[in-house]
Amino acid sequence: MSLPGLTPAVHALGWTLVHMLWQAALVAAVVKLALLLTRRPQWRYLWALAGSLGLLAVAMATWRLEWLRARELADASASLVLAPGAGPPPASVLASMHAAMPWLVALWCCGASSFALWRMSGLLGLLRLRRGARELAESVQARGHMLARRLGVRARLAFAESAQVQVPTTFGWLRPLVLLPIGWAARLEPEQLDAALAHELAHIRRHDFAFHLIQLAVEALFFYHPCVWWLGRVLRREREHACDDLVVAHIHPPLVYARSLLVMATQARETASVRSLPSLAIDGAPLSERVRRIVTTEANMKAHTPSVDSPGTAGPVEMVPPRRMPAWLPMGCVGLTLVLGLALPACLDSREDSEASEREAVEGMLGDADERTRLDAAWLPERVTELGPNIETAARRHGLDPDLLAILVLVESGGNPRAESPTGARGLMQLMPATAQSVAQARGIDYDADALWDVDTNLDYGAWFFAQQLERWGEVEVAAAAYNGGPTRVAAWLAGEAQLSTETELYRSRVAALWAERDLPESRTLRGSN
Repeated sequence: MSLPGLTPAVHALGWTLVHMLWQAALVAAVVKLALLLTRRPQWRYLWALAGSLGLLAVAMATWRLEWLRARELADASASLVLAPGAGPPPASVLASMHAAMPWLVALWCCGASSFALWRMSGLLGLLRLRRGARELAESVQARGHMLARRLGVRARLAFAESAQVQVPTTFGWLRPLVLLPIGWAARLEPEQLDAALAHELAHIRRHDFAFHLIQLAVEALFFYHPCVWWLGRVLRREREHACDDLVVAHIHPPLVYARSLLVMATQARETASVRSLPSLAIDGAPLSERVRRIVTTEANMKAHTPSVDSPGTAGPVEMVPPRRMPAWLPMGCVGLTLVLGLALPACLDSREDSEASEREAVEGMLGDADERTRLDAAWLPERVTELGPNIETAARRHGLDPDLLAILVLVESGGNPRAESPTGARGLMQLMPATAQSVAQARGIDYDADALWDVDTNLDYGAWFFAQQLERWGEVEVAAAAYNGGPTRVAAWLAGEAQLSTETELYRSRVAALWAERDLPESRTLRGSN
């Protein structure tokens, strides 16, 4: 018996589409389970991405198997089976499914082509946006390139503005373009403009546009499956959260960044009447969800970060950056769990947040967080307390007490970001370029000597280095000596083999005295030095 009108390729494609009904559900089940066990956005994003790539791999493998089977059974259609090892279904059912395969493939071709054409129209819209965009002022472009260096973005960047976008947008891979709505660069405050640019630059650093195109292709190929669209929603949401985390880690304190998001939302609503061109630009989680997550995470960090002298702790928390998840782990677990055959997940996300209804609650949370993030040492000079948000962000990032880091800033530079010693130490934490370069290498960060003049970069490097010393030596006074004189000299001093320099002796005693007076209304050490 022949297979009239049904080539092996069409037969294989039809059965692949049928098998994807359960295969996509199984892949989504694995991803769903992984998401329940994972909190970090970067990991959650990798799991969802592994699921999408896994769908392509499973589909190609299934098509290959079905194509080989169809060639072998081209003259005996009655012997076709649904899966390896399964018994043959009733002949009438098999014949009906076989007869429907050409229609099934034809319907799929129509649907996939429609989705592909829709996405292609978006690509053409992006090309029109690029041609019609207007370059931003040189000062704004310089600001964008400075932020790119801090985030480690090495691509050839372009910054422009357009009247046809309502929110900041980035697209392109080899030559990415960061696009702002018309007039935003002039209306936004510097910190808000930084937040807008930094978030888009975070997408570029993560190569999100390339992976976004892959996800769009997966959605076009398997448009009929709700689990595929669920995976897409997870990818978009966690991608935005991961970018937010990058901005908070390298550019802005969480509260400042959250306020900037709210201001940008207001700006976007004011231009909501503008008709946007269809595009392939990256989109993602609702603003209210993002702001709520940033503020909630900030509050939890404040509540659970112990002081360096807390009982039961030998040093600060998270002295060393957390390990990254191996790149092969998500795909490996997806393949393993496919073999084990987990149950079908609930794929549809029914939760939708309303920005307008949550704005007041989020702003209240921001206000409460402000009360929790003030420096406690009452005698700190105004020049240091003005840097409070920056100091607190760097301190929390590396497990230090904010007052301790503020004392180091006071002793090192007196709160002057442009301070430079005769030996070449720079900035608030008086970092030597060689020391800063070694810190950058240890953390896997691109080093830029000029970045030491940046307040947040200088504090970040200095706080990391001091936290390492505190973890190693366990006492503030000894850690201060290691910060000033070097850990090698301190090790020899503790072993009785060398003496500390006069400068280091004065430095460690001054830091220790100020740290002991942190809860007093007035510092006798500061009063005696005046």
